[in-house]
Amino acid sequence: MGPQPLVAGVGSWTADSLPLIGGLPAATIGAILLVAVALLVAAGLLSRDGVLPILVGFTVIAVAFYALPTRVHERYLFPAFTSGAVLASVTVAGAAGYLVTAALNAINLHAVLAAPLGFAGVGGFGRPGAGFRGPRGGFGPGPGGPGFDPGTAVASIQLPLAELARSPLVATAVAVGQTAVMVGLVVLWLLVLYGAGEPPSSPAHSREMSAQGS
Repeated sequence: MGPQPLVAGVGSWTADSLPLIGGLPAATIGAILLVAVALLVAAGLLSRDGVLPILVGFTVIAVAFYALPTRVHERYLFPAFTSGAVLASVTVAGAAGYLVTAALNAINLHAVLAAPLGFAGVGGFGRPGAGFRGPRGGFGPGPGGPGFDPGTAVASIQLPLAELARSPLVATAVAVGQTAVMVGLVVLWLLVLYGAGEPPSSPAHSREMSAQGS
């Protein structure tokens, strides 16, 4: 959120060309972080295999693909909930983290769905009589008919607590919480890689158990 919209007239997004660290724009920093996390996961999977590393690694990448780049949609986080559900079933801490992540995402989705959806004034796209009106209605160019006009047909979706979900305080809390989830998953990945012992499903662990049995 910010005073300089990324798309004129739609929302209030700060441009990701804003310099942040060492003169690098936010978009570049986000891309660098995503590549760094991807390389960290790939390098880890080359050294440790098994069900647990694959599940954690996939979850880290899924969340990173949503949390680190600057131009993403809320739906990008959905894949993380598939593998995250398996991880959440193992420990109470995992289940708590899963529920917190789900709650943060629900609040974020609520804020987005409650935002105004009209596009009037964006390059003339939403002018009455323009846009997708067809000669007999429906989609297509041309005047007349009860066609879909995105500038006037949809103004907003009325949802309860919309203003609260879109308030700066809640938006900041969601952003900080989702960042904490990303950091926590990276820490979990490092623990999986360098923690004591081998994952129970790994070949090294199986060889160790076979050696002890013999």
